[in-house]
Formats: sequence, C-alpha cells, structure tokens
Amino acid sequence: MQGSAVDSHRDNRGTVRTGEHAGMGDGIIEVMIKQKKRIALISAAVLLVGGYFALSPMVLANFLLYLPKKVTSYADVPLKVFGAIGEPVTFAAKSGNQLHGLYFQKPSSAFTILLHHGQGGNLATHFGLAKTMLLAGYSVLTYDYEGFGMSSGTASNEALLDDGNAAYNFLVNNKQIKPSKIIQCGVSLGSAVASHVAQHSPSAAVILISPYNSINQVAIERVPFFRFYPQFLFPQPDMGSLQFIRSNKTVPVLLIHGANDPIIDAHHAKELDSQAQGPHWLVMEPKAHHGDFSTIFLADEIKAFVQRSLPPGQPMPK
Repeated sequence: MQGSAVDSHRDNRGTVRTGEHAGMGDGIIEVMIKQKKRIALISAAVLLVGGYFALSPMVLANFLLYLPKKVTSYADVPLKVFGAIGEPVTFAAKSGNQLHGLYFQKPSSAFTILLHHGQGGNLATHFGLAKTMLLAGYSVLTYDYEGFGMSSGTASNEALLDDGNAAYNFLVNNKQIKPSKIIQCGVSLGSAVASHVAQHSPSAAVILISPYNSINQVAIERVPFFRFYPQFLFPQPDMGSLQFIRSNKTVPVLLIHGANDPIIDAHHAKELDSQAQGPHWLVMEPKAHHGDFSTIFLADEIKAFVQRSLPPGQPMPK
C-alpha cells in the first residue's frame, strides 16, 4: 500500500508515529545540550568571579599583611634593660579593645620613643628594637596592635592607625609626657603608623625604618597579579608615609633602609627622601636587607639623628 505524504513508522509497541513527531525528540535533546552548556559556562563564570574576589588583596590581607602571634603574657621579655625598668601597661583602643605594652623609663632620658613594630609576631618578637632605643639612651613605649600579642581585637589598617593614636594619647595623658619629648619610631608596617600619628599629633621627631610610600603599592610589587584589582578591593585605608612626608615642613625625619631589602624595595625610601619638604636624613645601609640592621648601627644612627636635629634647648617644631 502506498504511504501517505507524511512519513510514518512504528515504535516498538506498534504505535504509529509520524516523522514530524519523531523529530521533536531530537529537538528536545538538542535544547537540553545547549542548556547544559549554558549552565557549565555560567558555573565557570561564577567560579572565576568567585576566585577573583577570593584572591583579592582585601581578602588575602588577613594571611599576607597581618601575621600576629597571640600570647597570654610577655614572660620572655626582660624588665630590666640597660638601666631601665619595664612596666606592663594597658590602655584602651578607639574600638574599646584593650591594648597591652611595656613602658621602659630610662633615667635622665631627654626623650621617649613610641615604637610601632612590624607586621609579624608581637612586641616580644621585636623587642630587639626596644633594646636598641634603650641602648641609644631613650625611654621607650612598645605595644601590640589589636589582635597581636596580649591585645584583644582584630588587626586591620584602620585599627593599626587608631592604635598608634591610642598609644600616643597614653603617653601624653597617663604618663604626662609632653609631646615635645615624644619621638615616633615606625618599623616596616609600623612606619605608616608612626607617620599617621606624627601627621595628626605634635611630635618631636620621626624615625622611619624600612618605610614605604603606600602599602597597596608594596602589595602590587610583591604579588604582581594584584595589579588587576581596583583600589576598592585593597585593604582600606591605604597606608604609607608619603602623605606625611609631603605635608611635613618642620618635624625632623630620619629614614633608614637596607639597600638589598627584598620585602620593601629601597626605592620607597629614596622616593620619600626626594619628596620630603622638611628637615630629613636618609641612611641607606648598603649591606642590609629587611630588618637585619645591627643593634649598634641603629642605636648610633638614632642617637646621632636626635643630637643633630633636637639639640638641648631647641623649641619644638611647629
């Protein structure tokens, strides 16, 4: 018998299906395949975007920028150093968290150095710096930022800057030390804190060891793929010493950097030196790297700087 104009066939149950209806199954499969491809593409895009944000400087700051070591005491820190007696102190941060530190009063010292340490460990880790200041003949307050050592809270750029102000206020209000007798000293990460405090509060002088222009700039130099991120995906606020250096007209500044520093390139100190508007000195140690200055070298440089820039009887910079 001659077939109709529309092709037909029987399925395995004997039901007649036209060619038109049989083709619909193939169309549905094709649509499903396209949908799966779209889902795969969307999933890949979500993973890429998620990975992009997960690897952003703001997220990785908690792993790369702040490396605190929590402790329940500073038992390993000697409380008698070069004729100074250490006193455990506590004071409140702007956030309300408690900050812990050690205050060493050097007999007959003309100045007190407020020490803002670097990114890792705690004040005990960096106690060699406090000893350096004491060896140079000055009283010292060394303290831990929020989330470091015995201090409560969590570290952040904003918290670090606020903590520096809190330490300064402790010296002025609790220890009755005149601003004209306070020298800010910041090391590595802490150099931005020292600069911030000096920019907003009167200080006799500023010492910046291994300083940097901008923490965001350092991050890009250390982790090149960070250059693909907009500024709002970096920890806020950006920190550094450049703003203070450019605005400061009177406060003496000492810049010390290792010529072979692999962490914060020496060009940062050189740029700060070139941008400085006020009295300043740059000491570039040709054999030093990051934080490997000798105690005697630093003590001698700091003592010479203070004697040169802050002779007895000199009025405080305005």
